[in-house]
Amino acid sequence: MINNEFKEYVDNQNIMDLYSTYLRVNKKLYPDNYQYVKKKIRESTNEELENIPDYSKVSKNELEKEFNSSEILNSPIRKNLIEKALNKAKEDEVILVKNQNYEYDGESIYTERTVSTATFLGGPIAAGLMIANNYKVFGRIDLAFISIFLGFVSTFLLVVFLNFGPTEIIEKIPNQILPIIYTLIVYVIIKTTQDEEIKEYLDSGGKKASIPKVIGISLLSLLLLVLIFFGVASFSAPYEGEMMHFGDTNNEIIYDSELNEEHIKTMGKVLMQIGYFHDRFQTIIQVRKESENVYHVYLPSDKNMWEDEKYIWTMKNLSDIFNEFLPNVEFKITLLYETILTTEEKNLI
Repeated sequence: MINNEFKEYVDNQNIMDLYSTYLRVNKKLYPDNYQYVKKKIRESTNEELENIPDYSKVSKNELEKEFNSSEILNSPIRKNLIEKALNKAKEDEVILVKNQNYEYDGESIYTERTVSTATFLGGPIAAGLMIANNYKVFGRIDLAFISIFLGFVSTFLLVVFLNFGPTEIIEKIPNQILPIIYTLIVYVIIKTTQDEEIKEYLDSGGKKASIPKVIGISLLSLLLLVLIFFGVASFSAPYEGEMMHFGDTNNEIIYDSELNEEHIKTMGKVLMQIGYFHDRFQTIIQVRKESENVYHVYLPSDKNMWEDEKYIWTMKNLSDIFNEFLPNVEFKITLLYETILTTEEKNLI
């Protein structure tokens, strides 16, 4: 049974006092009093909730002002709601600031698909430049420099492999296999390192790089790849085999190891005597063994001279000149015209 005096006391209390009374009433000794206080708290709470504004529509500054006011201390419900609204406002502000970090005027990024396509067309340098651009936009300048460095290093290693690797292995590799392999590697790298940041940037209004920009980087990368390739190639022998040098400009005869070295020395001396080997610039020829006592001589030549009958007669006559000094050997002569991409041959004998 509720004591009237207690009831009157409770009825005149505000919400904060009710909570205080609720905590002090012994539930076991005074169950009716306990339930009555609990009921009054529920009624006061409902009444207060009806008068509380929608804090989701209140600005962060106003929330902070109200949260710090003395009135809030009298209402744990209001305090709790304002605290939740304030936390939400701060959360939204953090997200906004994070997204604003990606708002760069004119800056665009490259997606996984774009980087992979450019890598396949232009090589690893394209991947390094595009991944570096993304890191620059994301504010990771340190990783941008590392990406460019790795792009050039991987290209250099690829070129070294193609120039100095085992010929029997390289010749068996289909033309598209190596581009496919390093393109897949690049795709996995960018997918695992930049996927989330790329999505975040695009979701926040960022732009993808334009097609002309992608094509430009692909062509630049391809040009650099070609320059590195021929730069490295200049340090390698143009043909395979043993080498013998003649004259001050180191004219070379590259020959199969099965051939008689004395025969090669004799051929070199003959070429020096007739002026084919001279001291103005270097000339390199190849001598291959076709069968026993049959040597095939490959001579670099200007294709424009192939229609010149006098020139062709002179080149054919080399076979007879060699035979004067090496009568037991049959010589076949082939002219070679080599460009960056192709090799053309003209058999004379």
